[in-house]
Amino acid sequence: MSRERLFIALPEENAALLADGKRVLMLADNATLSVIDMDAAQFQPRDYVLSDEKTWAQPVPTAAGLLVKSKTRLSLWSFDGFSAK
Repeated sequence: MSRERLFIALPEENAALLADGKRVLMLADNATLSVIDMDAAQFQPRDYVLSDEKTWAQPVPTAAGLLVKSKTRLSLWSFDGFSAK
């Protein structure tokens, strides 16, 4: 057995991954939401910045949109262009 370190998790560099039908949503703690279409011929994520604050909780998909929690706000984003409500 080796005592060599193989992986170091850096603080504040995390992302939550959610499968949502035929797409994957990845919300990084820097408030960037990447939408990845599973039917696409190539890997081409679409990125959206959802807040000027860090996000820190798992996003919650609802019938009305996506709930995103930042340090001081809880926002509801619609899936039609990811507009904040």
